[in-house]
Amino acid sequence: MKNTYITLVILLFTINGWSQKLTKDTLFFKYNCNYISVEKKNIDNYHFFKFKKEELVTSAFGKRIKRENLFYFVQRTNMTYNLKPKKIYSLKKFLKKRPDTFRDKSTNKYDAYKLMLYFDKFVVFFLKDKKFIKVKVLASVSE
Repeated sequence: MKNTYITLVILLFTINGWSQKLTKDTLFFKYNCNYISVEKKNIDNYHFFKFKKEELVTSAFGKRIKRENLFYFVQRTNMTYNLKPKKIYSLKKFLKKRPDTFRDKSTNKYDAYKLMLYFDKFVVFFLKDKKFIKVKVLASVSE
């Protein structure tokens, strides 16, 4: 009985340690000032990137679709990175190629909740002024 218990505990620790070593894939996007604007900087001098003309909705609350006004790509650190990515995407084209993934079917607008869930699976960088800025998606979750 003790051996079974010890084996089970060791197995759980092994699985837990292995799962924490998994790294996220990385996406690189060109900063396009016609599509995304730098809305503001906070006290730590972090950038807040926002869509200029896209209207967003959110399906985070079930069938009730509501307009989303607080959707940002937020700079994660003050560090910029000198990276050599294999591919740098246009965010506009990237989203447009995947309408079933990112758009709400009833309004045909981008769904902030779907965007947030998708980009949380990746490490995301914006290329701005020849520097890579690490960003994370933030959206409101209040009703």
